[in-house]
Amino acid sequence: MTPKLADCDPRSVFAAVIQSSQMGLEVGLSGEAHLVPFGNQCQLIPGYTGLMKLARNGGNVIDIYAHEVREHDVFSLTYGLERTLKHEPLSQDGGFPASEEMRGNITGFYAVAVYKDGNRTFVAMGRAEVEKTSDESKGYQAAKKYKKESVWDTNFPAMGLKTTIRRICKFLPKSAE
Repeated sequence: MTPKLADCDPRSVFAAVIQSSQMGLEVGLSGEAHLVPFGNQCQLIPGYTGLMKLARNGGNVIDIYAHEVREHDVFSLTYGLERTLKHEPLSQDGGFPASEEMRGNITGFYAVAVYKDGNRTFVAMGRAEVEKTSDESKGYQAAKKYKKESVWDTNFPAMGLKTTIRRICKFLPKSAE
């Protein structure tokens, strides 16, 4: 599925596969991990589902999730000693979320982690902050340089979710597992 991998040093492909195995992540369609060519080197890039799996497998996090916020949703965020996050998607048909078109454009993303003791933590990122992350991405820069579409162009919502999951993972407890 990634023809450019054939141009990579086979040792780097092998090393990335071994690294994926050590982390317990599946490479491929599951989205847990991806083999990505950078020049003649292959790198393992965990997907956001893989990062969520790693967080859960570590034993301290029992749930982790992310959502996009759209312009017609109700969203509020409070920092300080009593941090709160409230998100109510625009609803219709008995309380189910309305269509993406009705909810409007994406305004931001957030991720939440729930610890086994019941405590929660979260991060929230506005659209501009997520787009700044895409602009700094090597893959996105290469796509623009060669006038190709990137996953940031074709699936922005998924990339925003990934970005917030990656951000919250920086703050989660780490373990060998």
